[in-house]
Amino acid sequence: MKRDMDLVRKILLAVEASERPLDSSMIRIAGYTGESITEHMRLLNEAGLIEGISAYSVEHRLKWIELRLTWSGHDFLDAARNESIWVETVAEVRKKTGAVPFEVLKGLLMDVARDTVRPVVETPRLIPNIFSKGGRLELSEHPA
Repeated sequence: MKRDMDLVRKILLAVEASERPLDSSMIRIAGYTGESITEHMRLLNEAGLIEGISAYSVEHRLKWIELRLTWSGHDFLDAARNESIWVETVAEVRKKTGAVPFEVLKGLLMDVARDTVRPVVETPRLIPNIFSKGGRLELSEHPA
C-alpha cells in the first residue's frame, strides 16, 4: 500500500476534531477503505504524530483505540491546516520529486508558516517582563 499524504492529513483532522480519544472504527473518510485508514494510522503512530493502542478485532483485523494527536501531530496539522497551502505545497513537491516525502513536506509547510508570521515577528512587540517589581507580570515594548 502506498502512503497517501492527503489521507494522513484527513486522519489527523478527524482525530483533532474529536472531544475525546477515538477508536479507529469511528473514523470514516469518503473514498478510503477501513484497511487503508487503519494502515495509515499505523504509519502516523510510527511517525510520532498520533498515539494509540493497537489491538485486533474479533475478525483479527488491526484497529486502534484511544487515538490522540501528539505534540508533533498538532504541530504538523497546524502547518498543514490551510487547504490551499496544503494543495499547492503537495503539488509542488510531487511535481519536483515525483513523490511526497514526509520530512520534505513537513519542512516546507513549516517554512510557509514561518514566512507567514515573519512580518509580525519583525515589528515591535510586547514581551512579558517576569522580573517586574512586586512579582506582577508586566508587558513592555521591545523590538524584535
